[in-house]
Amino acid sequence: MADGQFETMEEFYARQERIIKAPLTPADLAALEDWPPTAPDVTQEEVDAKVGEVLVDNGMTGVYEYPDDMVYKYSPHNHDEYNMMVLAGDNSIKPIGRVRFIQRTMEGPSVATSGFLMERGTPFVAKDVREEKLEETKKRMIELLQNLHNDKEMVHGDIKPDNFIWCRDGQLRLCDFGSARPLKDYEGGGSGSGFTYGYVPFDVDYYHEDYDFEPRPEMDHWALAITVWEMYTRQTALGELKEKNDPEALLQAFKEKKTVDVELIKDAPTRRWVRNILRTGGATVRDNTPSPKFALSSPLSSLQSRSPSPPAPSPPLSSPLSSLSSRSPSPPTPSPKRRPPPRNPVAAKRQAKRGKQAKRGQQAKRRPRVTGQAATRIQPARVVKRPIDTWKK
Repeated sequence: MADGQFETMEEFYARQERIIKAPLTPADLAALEDWPPTAPDVTQEEVDAKVGEVLVDNGMTGVYEYPDDMVYKYSPHNHDEYNMMVLAGDNSIKPIGRVRFIQRTMEGPSVATSGFLMERGTPFVAKDVREEKLEETKKRMIELLQNLHNDKEMVHGDIKPDNFIWCRDGQLRLCDFGSARPLKDYEGGGSGSGFTYGYVPFDVDYYHEDYDFEPRPEMDHWALAITVWEMYTRQTALGELKEKNDPEALLQAFKEKKTVDVELIKDAPTRRWVRNILRTGGATVRDNTPSPKFALSSPLSSLQSRSPSPPAPSPPLSSPLSSLSSRSPSPPTPSPKRRPPPRNPVAAKRQAKRGKQAKRGQQAKRRPRVTGQAATRIQPARVVKRPIDTWKK
């Protein structure tokens, strides 16, 4: 192109197409890092030859069937999700390997990632959890979040029922780490939040123009409380508004701080736990449950420590839950039997007479004895009778 001349858009697109379609030379391949990919990573050509039908389609991402009890998640715009799943360890569904391909740009070829392969699991449905499994499933959910926040020092950022999954070993784990990030030393771009209506606390202004905020552990707590509410009530949070698919109505509900009805949870400790977390996030909720006589320390650990199993025969004195639940009322002391009245009327009169005499004796014992001068004043004068003939003397 001659100096002083500008390239038109048609010329730019034509030149870009020529560069992209040009075959790669051995020198280009040798200059690429991590190519060809090593196991467990695979090439895009291998995946395209084996991929099956779509299982989940979210527009920007998708999950597809894949042989050997695996699935392929197409996520070309988030390269941190696979690394976050590896960081989560046993709390995440097992990642298998990345899907790599050569990306052609105007700057030259480079190795990029289109997604990853992971273990295939069974979707978790909150409404299908049986009544006897509610407590156990709730404890498992709390355990997963505690492990992420405390042990792995990371935040999930998009907790909801759809992002829990049953793995092949029967354990409940987390999936969809597209919004996850470490709590510190995070150098990647802000992956933001999953932006799921109803699962973000009101103290987060995610309706702002720049809603790409960093998730916090408190956001995971709020979303878990809503998830537990759905599991116990078998309803969907803001279900009526979500069915209408009206963004304006959802925005208005968010401004009014409209959330779930906590009173629908029948289990009192779970209802109190959900209420406290929602209030911390800015919701105005009501609850008629009386306050407990003992304090619950942590919103997660306090609920997890409550076991559905019956208390031990000899509970320790330091445990308020076990001592209160295992304490049984003592049997009432039997009252002494009264002596039945005699049938003989003569004997009955004698018994009544003896009772009156005993009562008089008790009253006489209770009377105070008067001694000294007081006794002299109280005693009546004594009249002495003498013969008449002695008066003359």
